[in-house]
Amino acid sequence: MEDPFKNQKPRQEMSDISIKFATPKYWRECKDLRMEGLTKDDGDAEMLGSNYEIVMEEQNKNERDWEKELSPNPDTFVLLAERGSAIVGTVFAVRKKGDWWHMGRDYVKKEFQGQGIGKKLTAERLREIIKRGGTKATAFIRSNNERNIPIYAFFGFKEVDVMSTEYPKKTKSDVVKTGFKCFELDLTDSKVKEEIIKRINEVLNAG
Repeated sequence: MEDPFKNQKPRQEMSDISIKFATPKYWRECKDLRMEGLTKDDGDAEMLGSNYEIVMEEQNKNERDWEKELSPNPDTFVLLAERGSAIVGTVFAVRKKGDWWHMGRDYVKKEFQGQGIGKKLTAERLREIIKRGGTKATAFIRSNNERNIPIYAFFGFKEVDVMSTEYPKKTKSDVVKTGFKCFELDLTDSKVKEEIIKRINEVLNAG
Protein backbone atom coordinates (compact mmCIF):
# COMPACT_ATOMS: atom_id res chain seq x y z
CA MET A 1 0.00 0.00 0.00
CA GLU A 2 1.38 3.41 -0.96
CA ASP A 3 2.24 5.63 1.99
CA PRO A 4 0.04 8.76 1.73
CA PHE A 5 2.53 10.63 3.93
CA LYS A 6 5.68 9.81 1.95
CA ASN A 7 6.15 13.45 0.90
CA GLN A 8 5.54 14.83 4.38
CA LYS A 9 8.44 16.52 6.10
CA PRO A 10 10.11 14.37 8.79
CA ARG A 11 8.36 14.40 12.14
CA GLN A 12 9.57 17.60 13.74
CA GLU A 13 9.30 19.84 16.72
CA MET A 14 6.25 22.06 16.36
CA SER A 15 7.11 25.30 18.10
CA ASP A 16 8.68 23.84 21.26
CA ILE A 17 6.44 20.76 21.40
CA SER A 18 7.53 17.38 20.03
CA ILE A 19 5.30 14.32 19.56
CA LYS A 20 6.68 10.82 20.02
CA PHE A 21 5.61 7.24 20.65
CA ALA A 22 5.53 6.16 24.27
CA THR A 23 7.86 3.27 25.13
CA PRO A 24 8.15 1.22 28.33
CA LYS A 25 10.74 3.62 29.79
CA TYR A 26 8.00 6.26 29.98
CA TRP A 27 5.64 4.10 31.98
CA ARG A 28 5.72 6.34 35.07
CA GLU A 29 4.99 9.49 33.07
CA CYS A 30 2.14 7.71 31.27
CA LYS A 31 0.64 6.48 34.50
CA ASP A 32 0.83 9.93 36.11
CA LEU A 33 -0.85 11.56 33.11
CA ARG A 34 -3.59 8.94 32.95
CA MET A 35 -4.34 9.21 36.65
CA GLU A 36 -4.37 12.99 36.45
CA GLY A 37 -6.79 12.81 33.54
CA LEU A 38 -9.08 10.49 35.46
CA THR A 39 -9.06 12.26 38.79
CA LYS A 40 -8.54 15.98 38.21
CA ASP A 41 -11.63 18.18 38.02
CA ASP A 42 -10.44 19.42 34.63
CA GLY A 43 -9.67 15.90 33.39
CA ASP A 44 -10.91 14.94 29.94
CA ALA A 45 -10.57 11.17 30.26
CA GLU A 46 -12.20 9.55 27.25
CA MET A 47 -12.91 6.25 28.98
CA LEU A 48 -16.63 5.64 28.86
CA GLY A 49 -18.15 5.50 32.31
CA SER A 50 -15.04 6.70 34.14
CA ASN A 51 -15.70 5.58 37.70
CA TYR A 52 -14.15 4.25 40.88
CA GLU A 53 -13.47 0.79 39.38
CA ILE A 54 -11.62 2.23 36.39
CA VAL A 55 -9.61 4.60 38.57
CA MET A 56 -8.58 1.73 40.86
CA GLU A 57 -7.72 -0.51 37.91
CA GLU A 58 -5.40 2.15 36.51
CA GLN A 59 -3.97 2.98 39.93
CA ASN A 60 -3.06 -0.66 40.57
CA LYS A 61 -1.23 -1.21 37.28
CA ASN A 62 2.45 -1.87 37.90
CA GLU A 63 5.57 -1.40 35.82
CA ARG A 64 5.16 -4.79 34.16
CA ASP A 65 1.57 -3.98 33.15
CA TRP A 66 2.70 -0.70 31.64
CA GLU A 67 5.62 -2.36 29.86
CA LYS A 68 3.13 -4.64 28.14
CA GLU A 69 0.86 -1.73 27.16
CA LEU A 70 3.70 0.44 25.85
CA SER A 71 5.71 -2.20 24.00
CA PRO A 72 5.55 -2.00 20.17
CA ASN A 73 2.28 -3.51 18.97
CA PRO A 74 0.60 -3.34 15.53
CA ASP A 75 -2.81 -3.02 17.18
CA THR A 76 -2.27 -0.29 19.76
CA PHE A 77 -0.04 2.69 20.55
CA VAL A 78 0.31 5.63 22.93
CA LEU A 79 1.64 9.05 21.92
CA LEU A 80 3.23 11.65 24.16
CA ALA A 81 3.65 15.41 23.79
CA GLU A 82 6.92 16.68 25.21
CA ARG A 83 8.09 20.20 26.03
CA GLY A 84 11.76 20.25 26.90
CA SER A 85 12.17 17.28 29.22
CA ALA A 86 8.57 17.43 30.50
CA ILE A 87 5.80 15.12 29.25
CA VAL A 88 2.71 17.36 29.01
CA GLY A 89 0.08 15.34 27.12
CA THR A 90 -0.93 11.92 25.86
CA VAL A 91 -3.38 10.08 23.59
CA PHE A 92 -4.12 6.41 22.92
CA ALA A 93 -5.41 4.31 20.02
CA VAL A 94 -6.36 0.64 19.74
CA ARG A 95 -7.52 -1.51 16.84
CA LYS A 96 -10.94 -2.86 17.78
CA LYS A 97 -11.83 -4.95 14.74
CA GLY A 98 -10.31 -5.19 11.26
CA ASP A 99 -9.49 -1.66 10.14
CA TRP A 100 -11.58 0.02 12.86
CA TRP A 101 -9.60 1.94 15.48
CA HIS A 102 -10.80 3.51 18.72
CA MET A 103 -9.19 6.71 20.00
CA GLY A 104 -9.23 7.78 23.63
CA ARG A 105 -7.49 8.66 26.90
CA ASP A 106 -6.79 12.17 25.63
CA TYR A 107 -5.22 14.41 28.23
CA VAL A 108 -3.10 17.57 28.21
CA LYS A 109 -1.95 19.08 31.50
CA LYS A 110 -4.09 22.04 32.50
CA GLU A 111 -1.29 24.60 32.25
CA PHE A 112 -0.59 23.53 28.66
CA GLN A 113 -4.18 23.45 27.40
CA GLY A 114 -5.33 25.89 24.74
CA GLN A 115 -1.97 25.83 22.94
CA GLY A 116 -2.84 23.42 20.14
CA ILE A 117 -1.12 20.42 21.73
CA GLY A 118 -4.25 18.26 21.67
CA LYS A 119 -4.73 19.02 17.99
CA LYS A 120 -1.15 18.02 17.20
CA LEU A 121 -1.48 14.81 19.19
CA THR A 122 -4.72 13.95 17.38
CA ALA A 123 -3.19 14.70 13.98
CA GLU A 124 -0.22 12.43 14.67
CA ARG A 125 -2.51 9.72 16.00
CA LEU A 126 -4.70 9.81 12.87
CA ARG A 127 -1.60 9.83 10.70
CA GLU A 128 -0.43 6.62 12.35
CA ILE A 129 -3.88 5.00 12.13
CA ILE A 130 -4.02 5.70 8.39
CA LYS A 131 -0.48 4.37 7.92
CA ARG A 132 -1.62 1.17 9.64
CA GLY A 133 -4.50 0.78 7.20
CA GLY A 134 -7.30 2.18 9.35
CA THR A 135 -10.55 3.03 7.53
CA LYS A 136 -12.70 3.96 10.55
CA ALA A 137 -11.99 5.70 13.84
CA THR A 138 -14.28 6.28 16.81
CA ALA A 139 -14.08 8.24 20.06
CA PHE A 140 -16.27 8.90 23.09
CA ILE A 141 -16.05 12.54 24.19
CA ARG A 142 -17.63 14.27 27.14
CA SER A 143 -20.68 16.25 26.05
CA ASN A 144 -19.38 19.43 27.67
CA ASN A 145 -15.80 19.10 26.43
CA GLU A 146 -15.37 22.40 24.64
CA ARG A 147 -11.75 21.64 23.75
CA ASN A 148 -11.86 18.13 22.29
CA ILE A 149 -15.12 18.24 20.32
CA PRO A 150 -13.87 21.05 18.00
CA ILE A 151 -10.60 19.17 17.47
CA TYR A 152 -12.40 16.02 16.36
CA ALA A 153 -14.78 18.07 14.21
CA PHE A 154 -11.78 19.67 12.48
CA PHE A 155 -10.61 16.21 11.44
CA GLY A 156 -14.02 15.24 10.06
CA PHE A 157 -15.52 13.24 12.93
CA LYS A 158 -19.33 13.15 13.02
CA GLU A 159 -21.57 12.41 15.99
CA VAL A 160 -23.26 9.03 15.52
CA ASP A 161 -25.62 6.67 17.30
CA VAL A 162 -23.38 4.55 19.48
CA MET A 163 -24.94 1.33 18.17
CA SER A 164 -23.44 2.02 14.74
CA THR A 165 -19.95 1.74 16.23
CA GLU A 166 -20.41 -1.97 17.01
CA TYR A 167 -20.53 -1.52 20.79
CA PRO A 168 -23.53 -3.83 21.40
CA LYS A 169 -23.39 -3.51 25.20
CA LYS A 170 -23.79 0.26 25.10
CA THR A 171 -26.97 1.96 23.89
CA LYS A 172 -27.27 5.61 23.01
CA SER A 173 -29.11 6.27 26.27
CA ASP A 174 -26.26 4.66 28.21
CA VAL A 175 -23.80 7.10 26.64
CA VAL A 176 -26.08 10.08 27.29
CA LYS A 177 -26.37 9.08 30.96
CA THR A 178 -22.59 9.12 31.37
CA GLY A 179 -22.31 12.52 29.71
CA PHE A 180 -20.46 11.24 26.63
CA LYS A 181 -21.11 11.51 22.90
CA CYS A 182 -19.87 9.06 20.27
CA PHE A 183 -17.98 10.40 17.23
CA GLU A 184 -16.92 8.50 14.14
CA LEU A 185 -14.64 9.16 11.16
CA ASP A 186 -15.23 7.13 7.99
CA LEU A 187 -12.13 6.98 5.77
CA THR A 188 -13.49 4.60 3.13
CA ASP A 189 -14.34 7.51 0.79
CA SER A 190 -11.13 8.44 -1.07
CA LYS A 191 -12.07 12.13 -1.29
CA VAL A 192 -12.80 12.32 2.42
CA LYS A 193 -9.53 10.56 3.20
CA GLU A 194 -7.62 12.95 0.94
CA GLU A 195 -9.10 15.94 2.76
CA ILE A 196 -8.30 14.48 6.18
CA ILE A 197 -4.70 13.77 5.15
CA LYS A 198 -4.47 17.38 3.98
CA ARG A 199 -5.64 18.60 7.39
CA ILE A 200 -3.25 16.27 9.21
CA ASN A 201 -0.29 17.55 7.20
CA GLU A 202 -1.43 21.13 7.72
CA VAL A 203 -1.27 20.68 11.49
CA LEU A 204 1.94 18.64 11.64
CA ASN A 205 3.85 20.86 9.21
CA ALA A 206 2.85 24.08 10.93
CA GLY A 207 5.84 26.06 12.11
